[in-house]
Amino acid sequence: HMRLDGENVERKWNQLSIAQLFEDEQMKAFVAPMMQAAEGMLAEPMREIEDETGLKLDEMSGMLKGTLTATIVDFDMGDGNGPPDADVVLTFDLVNDKELVKKLGALIAEAAKEGLGEVPREVDLAGQSAWKVQVEGFDPYWAASEGPLVAGTKAKTLGEVLTRLKAKAPVG
Repeated sequence: HMRLDGENVERKWNQLSIAQLFEDEQMKAFVAPMMQAAEGMLAEPMREIEDETGLKLDEMSGMLKGTLTATIVDFDMGDGNGPPDADVVLTFDLVNDKELVKKLGALIAEAAKEGLGEVPREVDLAGQSAWKVQVEGFDPYWAASEGPLVAGTKAKTLGEVLTRLKAKAPVG
């Protein structure tokens, strides 16, 4: 099980000497021209990313404050001649930004369609709408739940996670 808490990372970063150095007024004045040049160089690529994803820069930066968990529930290498059978669950809690969760769910669906040539199917998991694609040897599911964006490789396990989320029980 792995957990990355974006707000905690930000809090710890702010305690570092280098972060405090960048808050110094003299340092801000010193790096201002470089920051302006960097913003100018990144403006067009950022606009392209916003156009492609439908996500605004503040939404993307807001994702950094979320909490990501990854849990391997079960893992079987089988006979070694094919892909392993893995039961994995990912949750991405975006600080209850339900609109962003929905946008990301739709973005994943579009990426699956474009990148894999596979149109995601809508399926029911624990009474909740989710999507599924088939990839050789593995069928990922994801759902823009009532809380975090969740993804997993086994319908039963992901359904249990969605049920816990619906009951407001902790999942990571």
